[in-house]
Parts: sequence; structure tokens; C-alpha cells
Amino acid sequence: EVQAILYYSDHTEASGGTAFVPGLSHTGIDAKYGGWLPDDIDVDNDPRPKLYAMERKVAYKKGSILLYQLGTWHRGTPVLHGQTRRIHHLCFRKASCTWIGSAPEFGQPTITNSILSRLHVSHKQIL
Repeated sequence: EVQAILYYSDHTEASGGTAFVPGLSHTGIDAKYGGWLPDDIDVDNDPRPKLYAMERKVAYKKGSILLYQLGTWHRGTPVLHGQTRRIHHLCFRKASCTWIGSAPEFGQPTITNSILSRLHVSHKQIL
């Protein structure tokens, strides 16, 4: 499985870049919490401060694409007040890997698919 984030804005415009910890996967950190770290986790047991100290932020430009495995420990960081970070998330997997995805509707047609299917070719080229 490969994840992708396509950036429609520059990191200097809105900030809010993707942060990741190189070589670290989610599985060893938050598996005991069911896959996600709860917001109300006990401060003494919260691994996030250590992770944040090790993370790197992506310095993206308009049109950049970040490819990564979903298991890579990553997060979005805060966007500057009054700004919007425009991105597009994509996921690629083998059709036979039906267990990939966290919701039953994952991979099903969405409003975005409907809109994109009606765009003229010249508009799709801009994307």
C-alpha cells in the first residue's frame, strides 16, 4: 500500500505541513490503543512529546507529491491562523488487499470522484 499527498499550496503560505519520524511505524507505538492515540491519554504515558522531538517536516511546494507507506508514523501540523492548506490524499493498494482501509466506505465512489469525472480534460491537466 502506498499513500500520497498532493500539495496544492506552498508550505510557506499556510504551514501545516506533514511531519513524520523516519523509519518509525505506527504499529509499535499505538497498537495497544487500537491504532490511534487517544486525546485523553495519561500525560506520563503519552509518547507524542518524544515523537515530536524526532519528527521532520516536509517542506512542500505547489505541485509536490509525498509518497509514503501508511504505517509510517506521520501527522498533520497546525495551519497558520486564517490560512488554508490545500491537499489531496490518494491511496494505492492491490485490489485483492481488501483489509486495507479503516472504514467500509474506503475506496468507494465519493463526491470528489463524481466531480472529477465531470471535469474537462484541460481542467484535469491543471490538477
